[in-house]
Amino acid sequence: MEYFIDIEERVEAKSVIDVNLRSLNEVYYALDSKHQKKFTDSCFGHLLSVVEIKISLQFDYQCIVRAVRTLKENKVWCKFGNKIARFGLEEFVLVTGLKAGELESEDENLGLKSDLIQKYFKKSKGEVVRKQLLIAFRRCGNQPDKFKMGLLLILAYVLLSAEENTNLNLWWFNVVDNFERFNNYAWEKRSYEYTSGIFNQIKGETVKKYERNERYPYNFHGFSLAIMIWAFEAIPGLGKQFAHKLEGDRIPKISGCDFQQTKLDGESVSKFLDTEIQIMQLMVKRTLVPSQEEAEEEFYQGMTPLDDVEDSRVDNSLDEDGIEESEEDEPSVSMHQLPRDRPSSSHDNNVLEVVKQEMRELESRLVRVINGRCDHIETKLYRLLKLVGKWCIPTTRR
Repeated sequence: MEYFIDIEERVEAKSVIDVNLRSLNEVYYALDSKHQKKFTDSCFGHLLSVVEIKISLQFDYQCIVRAVRTLKENKVWCKFGNKIARFGLEEFVLVTGLKAGELESEDENLGLKSDLIQKYFKKSKGEVVRKQLLIAFRRCGNQPDKFKMGLLLILAYVLLSAEENTNLNLWWFNVVDNFERFNNYAWEKRSYEYTSGIFNQIKGETVKKYERNERYPYNFHGFSLAIMIWAFEAIPGLGKQFAHKLEGDRIPKISGCDFQQTKLDGESVSKFLDTEIQIMQLMVKRTLVPSQEEAEEEFYQGMTPLDDVEDSRVDNSLDEDGIEESEEDEPSVSMHQLPRDRPSSSHDNNVLEVVKQEMRELESRLVRVINGRCDHIETKLYRLLKLVGKWCIPTTRR
């Protein structure tokens, strides 16, 4: 399958991130106890667990440049090594835990009449940027209004993040006036559409204008963290290499990963995604399939996949029920891939020798640790026996 950006045309990215996960904490701790509980119980409450996660821009970028051309307009497919994986609405819902459902017709004129606009942005002339919203939130002393603005800040800085001077959708202000309506709205679909648009930024001639030694300025809109977590789930070996998976199956998936590396060079990620996946024959999940527990979650109940056209190149990777093929299947290979692209036998032998050497070193370290522990126990036992002997008084026979 053909990449949108050919391998030889890829350039390094000068990435700018617009998402601010720490805004979750700012919103939460600015509320009183009553509204903190209300926020925790809201559709955004579970996101408090991801505040400390460090988003790797280079990691996301290396996934994005591996998008391939398909007829699917509402789904993104990426190629890792010689295997493909889907980043669709289904994957987005399972990763983020945002409620699925149907979108409404968005009329910004309704937002102009909302309570928040009338109270705090009346002089804005129908234009409110996210910086203005943040300032109004910090100054607001009315807790119910502060809570509403806090929910909008999560949209503006996390789920639908954009540049600081981007005008907010005034329709949001209309929705947030009714908490129940806001809390049950399909923000996952709106966020997915905006986030998947990141992939569209490289579809065209823009990147081709840059030389190999230049850096392409790249803005990460939407909920870019979801891309990174999706990649860890789609390629389990990738998650083991670059992240720490928390124990147990966490729902949603975004709460089960701890990624603390603040700097990660694109070259090492690129090498892993292009080469090591094939050398180590790592599994790549074509789709993420919900477990029984996930399928029963409220956020997944309203899941309705976006309509899309058929494309045999990717549709054939699913069985009749749309279920992911078993892990034992042969790896999918694109039609244009030639046998010469596979690692040579001599290369395989070199990798095998490296693995054997690492195993020998590991065995040696384990032996040293065990011997050290034994010596420590022996010393403790000797001291104990010496202490016992000191206090024992031998009896005298008569």
